[in-house]
Amino acid sequence: MLNKLGKLLKYEFLFYFRILPPLYLVMMLTAVIMRFQGTLAGIAFPLLLLVWGGLLLAITIITIILIIQRFIDNFMKDSGALMFTLPVTVWALITSKAVAAFCMVLTGVLTVGISSMLYIMGTENQFLRFLPELNISVTDMTGFVLSVLVYLIRILLQINLIYLAITFSRLLPRFRFPAGCVIYLVVMNFLQNIFRFINKNTGEFLEAGSNPWNFHQNIITGITALAFTALFFWVTGFLLKRRFNHE
Repeated sequence: MLNKLGKLLKYEFLFYFRILPPLYLVMMLTAVIMRFQGTLAGIAFPLLLLVWGGLLLAITIITIILIIQRFIDNFMKDSGALMFTLPVTVWALITSKAVAAFCMVLTGVLTVGISSMLYIMGTENQFLRFLPELNISVTDMTGFVLSVLVYLIRILLQINLIYLAITFSRLLPRFRFPAGCVIYLVVMNFLQNIFRFINKNTGEFLEAGSNPWNFHQNIITGITALAFTALFFWVTGFLLKRRFNHE
């Protein structure tokens, strides 16, 4: 099973690597050039900053478009019907797409973070001065790791919600794109209300300043996000198997 999933992931990454890595590289190079802003004159630095911001927007939009395009091409179009003839389950097909999409989103986030740090290293930033003086306890580090884990789960949640919205919208004979957008926004608003409810109610059980990373909040949020991720994943697979008659 893992061998088959690995082969599926290989083709998924090949799809993304045709477009996204050059954008990552250009963003990093732009940050390196901005690092030496002292040698630049006139309007060179503002233009580079504008280029960096444009690349950030481009990577975000293109990544989302590629995630949507890959899912539609492989599951919703006639040219992708061969995917269902492979000796793997629908769940494995969705998993390969979700994992590849998750990795590319995470790579984009890391690229933005690293390029930002490259620029900050060239400035008299107070944060970098203060960083060596931080006394980080084991509790703080554990809370930080937990917060990062919840953030990653919520990225995976967003990907599976996109897949769910696409699948539901394709059941309609017309207005599929606006329907998909509406489904995504409605469900996303519902999830945000749930997360706000969790944040509000878990905060009432904590003393001010006693838990800077809010373990209870992160644990409950993470479990809730993971549960909805699994639900969206299952519903998407069920609809692909039962309603689209690809098998």
